[in-house]
Amino acid sequence: MKNNMNAFGVLATVISLLGCAHNSMADYASAIAKDGSFAADDALFSVNEKDYPVFALIGDTPKQDPEAGAYKGQPEWTTDILPSDRWEITRVVHGQYLAYSVTYEMRFCKRQLGSRSKTFANRCEGSGQKYANEYKYIYIRQDGGVYAWQFVNNKDRAPFEKTLFRVKQRGDWSGQPWFKCIERCDKLVNMK
Repeated sequence: MKNNMNAFGVLATVISLLGCAHNSMADYASAIAKDGSFAADDALFSVNEKDYPVFALIGDTPKQDPEAGAYKGQPEWTTDILPSDRWEITRVVHGQYLAYSVTYEMRFCKRQLGSRSKTFANRCEGSGQKYANEYKYIYIRQDGGVYAWQFVNNKDRAPFEKTLFRVKQRGDWSGQPWFKCIERCDKLVNMK
């Protein structure tokens, strides 16, 4: 009898976990906080980046991180946004567009890992995102205006963590728009 009870308990646990594994957008919408923030799997908001334009800074001067200012460390670890960074829309969250840059991410990864020992599990390579704790996106508008950062959990490091989606408008984001469309500009119409 005890073995049957243990087996039943395991089966009930597995069934309940399977039921929690994939919530609908309605479930998340009902859990939105008063400030508009909510936690969800970022994959729910993935879009094909080829359906959206590519952005880069206007001009040839880097922009400091509006929230942190100038980074006082090694130049290759800067959090500055560089004119060479290309930002692609990869997430659309409740009508807001999140842009991601592979080159920016590599520098951000190096900054996150900073003083950690350089082991197999603690390194930045290729696109940079594999070994960092989170990705860093910007919220961007059709006109190239940006207004906040969004940190997205790295599923390789924390496969069951949900991302807290919250527009934090800290820092100096003045002088907009900072970006212009540089590729696939015919896709600007998809950013309504």
